[in-house]
Amino acid sequence: MAARIDYWCEHCMKVHRAGEECPKRKAARKARRDTRKQCDRDASRRAYGDPEYQRNRQLVWEMQRGRCNRCRKLVAEKRKGRWRAFAGGVHHKVPLSKGGTNRLSNLEGLCIPCHNHADAALRK
Repeated sequence: MAARIDYWCEHCMKVHRAGEECPKRKAARKARRDTRKQCDRDASRRAYGDPEYQRNRQLVWEMQRGRCNRCRKLVAEKRKGRWRAFAGGVHHKVPLSKGGTNRLSNLEGLCIPCHNHADAALRK
């Protein structure tokens, strides 16, 4: 009879028997699946995959040289010809859910604190 090999789980930091599923890993997988389902239902979330948004997002970082539009902190860098945000993201001035677009005039690159502040102001 073949020996069953136990494995170390990085989710709960415990050893599990072969064939036994970690409850934390199972819950994390279910949460990811539920999130994907929610994104599929929410039309405004699908717009982030839109080619216009992807192109304009790169242009925003290029125009701002990778800096936050409000506090000027460096939040993105250019790697292999593409801008990658490491401490922020592109903000929609008028949210997609309220009729905003992915046009360049509606986008600005912000650091995380400024992005949170802008989102909080929109919720008021």
